[in-house]
Amino acid sequence: METREQTLTLAKTMLEEGDPNGALGVLEEYLRLYDGDSEAHALAGVAYGQLGIYYLAARHLGHSLAVNDNQNNVRLMLLRALIEMRRWDDALPVAERLKRDNPNSSMIATLYESVIENAQLPETGWSRTKTRLDATITFARDNNVFEDEG
Repeated sequence: METREQTLTLAKTMLEEGDPNGALGVLEEYLRLYDGDSEAHALAGVAYGQLGIYYLAARHLGHSLAVNDNQNNVRLMLLRALIEMRRWDDALPVAERLKRDNPNSSMIATLYESVIENAQLPETGWSRTKTRLDATITFARDNNVFEDEG
């Protein structure tokens, strides 16, 4: 029986060589025995992502994050899988966490803006330029006058 390191190294090599199906064969057998292995789930997520099966990629990447929440690279792959599936509402908290953890990343900022543009935002607490009320307040001598320009 191969060790954990041998199994994961073999899966990584297969992924690097463009053989996601081979990597999945190794990883699925391993994950049946060791379902709590964060790195193995992340590699399975990469493999499914390479195959374009994004819902399974998201499932494995999410499982990896459930085991180890401090993986920004896995969170970024999860965000990309959710974007590919157009699951904007699910992508929003993932994008927010990435943006908070990586405030200087222009790539993450761009992905975040894409999610914001497409997510179904709550009725309150959010404003968009399309629906924002344009108003000015002018102060008269004796009273306040509110003028709605929208």
